[in-house]
Amino acid sequence: MKRSSRTRTRRFLQALGAAALAASLAAEAWLVAARLGGGGSSGAVGGGTSGAGGAPGVSETAAPAGLTAAAQPGGASEASTEPVPVLMYHELGDPSGAWSELYVRPDDFRRQMDYLKSHGYETITLAEAVDAWAGRRPMPKKPVVVTFDDGYASTYTVALPILRANHQVATLFLEAGILNRPHGLTDAMVQAWLAAGDELGSHTMTHPDLRRVPAKRLTEEVAGSRTYLAQRFKTVVRTFAYPSGRYDERVVKAVEEAGYEAAVTTEPGLARPDERWTLHRIRINRSDGLKGFIQKLEAAR
Repeated sequence: MKRSSRTRTRRFLQALGAAALAASLAAEAWLVAARLGGGGSSGAVGGGTSGAGGAPGVSETAAPAGLTAAAQPGGASEASTEPVPVLMYHELGDPSGAWSELYVRPDDFRRQMDYLKSHGYETITLAEAVDAWAGRRPMPKKPVVVTFDDGYASTYTVALPILRANHQVATLFLEAGILNRPHGLTDAMVQAWLAAGDELGSHTMTHPDLRRVPAKRLTEEVAGSRTYLAQRFKTVVRTFAYPSGRYDERVVKAVEEAGYEAAVTTEPGLARPDERWTLHRIRINRSDGLKGFIQKLEAAR
């Protein structure tokens, strides 16, 4: 990395991470109050409105969004030991080039979500899977978790209308630094995501290789991003995704100590409750289409 790039990274962390960490006590107080007091659900916090072109709008309510059963009294159930397929998406589109496999064509995504619905799969957020594993809610007969990494605008413009049409939910692992930048989600888009009943998790502040950052930077990226997102969007940030799937024992410990309840990797396979800090996922690529999607889903089981 060039000196100018390192300087920009440091300045960005100072602008975002330091501000979040300076207010961490206030944020943690809010999180504790939310967990003890309840007052929300993993469902929609407000009905929202539809914007131009059928894109989902932003709810007007000021109530905290995204609070799941773990933040509420009651809801006891038998703890599930069932592994869950967790699907991994990045961006929806159809570009060419070296990174094209990270994209999924919008029509393919629509067909994949339709397949889940027509074949009896029930989408839940990752936080809801954690709750089912802990006995705080029942596990569906055919659960599946849909996740998006990074925070590209297509998560809102393409994925959210499809998910809403099918009454499905998903988890977004948001890199804080992509907010309000070209091709990234805006604050209003994230608010609409939460208002629709979807989950917001963290993907750090700037997407570094966490194995190679010093202790202070690790805290800023892991704990700082949780505090930052919780304050900015008034939601409980319960889950985490390792940037590029890279982690070691030190990184896992930092994630656990930051207060997250689960973390996902890029390792293939089903997510199992006894691997809560290194959950596996099923990567969905551009070349999969519907046939490859079905094959991956069935092979994982």
